Amino acid sequence: MQTAKATGRELVQRWILQNEAIGKTKEDMMGTTFVYGDEILTLAANGDESIGIQSQKGRVVVFRKLDDLDMSHTCRACGLEHPSHKAAIECCMDIEM
Repeated sequence: MQTAKATGRELVQRWILQNEAIGKTKEDMMGTTFVYGDEILTLAANGDESIGIQSQKGRVVVFRKLDDLDMSHTCRACGLEHPSHKAAIECCMDIEM
């Protein structure tokens, strides 16, 4: 059962670690934007050249094309494989299962 609630910032940090593990550079990741609830999180360079996460609150609406839907069984936040697409979607959600 998943009870801990991950914040958007924690999910972005997991994504950064996952992408560093597969060889992406900081430059590859800079400018990437994430949406968590009504929060927009963007990767930007800090003064010391580390990756920083800028946060902005606002009203967010996302339109997706049916052709762009990823129906894989991999969690898009943490990269874990799951037995079903539903399980992959629920992996890092703020729900109690």
